[in-house]
Amino acid sequence: LIEREYKKLGIWEQPPIQKTNWDIIDIEHAQVVYIAGGEPTAMPEFFQFLEQCKELNRTDLEIRINTNANKMSNRLFDLLSDFANIHFTVSIDGYELSNDYSRWLSNWDNIDRNIKKIVSQRHSINFNVTVSIYTIFSLHNLLDYLDTNCKNTDIHICYAVSKNNILDPYQFVYDRDTLENFELIKNTDIYNNNLNVQSFVDSLIIQANNSVLNTGQLIQFFEFNDLLDTSRNVKLQDYIPKLAAKRQLIGDPNG
Repeated sequence: LIEREYKKLGIWEQPPIQKTNWDIIDIEHAQVVYIAGGEPTAMPEFFQFLEQCKELNRTDLEIRINTNANKMSNRLFDLLSDFANIHFTVSIDGYELSNDYSRWLSNWDNIDRNIKKIVSQRHSINFNVTVSIYTIFSLHNLLDYLDTNCKNTDIHICYAVSKNNILDPYQFVYDRDTLENFELIKNTDIYNNNLNVQSFVDSLIIQANNSVLNTGQLIQFFEFNDLLDTSRNVKLQDYIPKLAAKRQLIGDPNG
């Protein structure tokens, strides 16, 4: 989805994604198959692969699926219910409207429903979380959500990479309420049981407390964001108001 939007705006700079030759998979002898994307749950070839596994009586095969959990049909869940060793890695960045903006055309309600269905079907699930200027304000909500709905899950957390660092979340001073929300993360089992999350959050709190205004970089960010708003026919204010309010720091209160 990000690739499609950035290409439309003329700002996509990565090489084209090569299509996978699914025939390379030796289903009869494979032990583990890892399927990334694109988005596996939207690939007809992935469904065909699962059907082949069933035909060859390889429902014992360990299958690892990297997904955004946005588009998961009943047919997919029905197919996967026959497999004994399914592992999902869900890429998820923001919470509720923060997700809907940062991963445009995805929908939080869909993601919430599909995560809970993965858990209810007792498939393994872990998460990749990417923190950016868009998602940092809802990070405590997201980690609390995962802590509540996905007990004992593993989480890998990192920062978004972007041209000229325009998605860097440390471009302004954070208010006290937001800093206190970061501290709340320390109350979760995810924080206390995961050294990666602990280290990341501890460092994030330090950086957030020491963050200062970078006017030049913030101007570049809002110039980029205006492209997104115009293309999408929406306003950042309606999705992440705390971030939209930072326009005032560059003398542009109305956008």
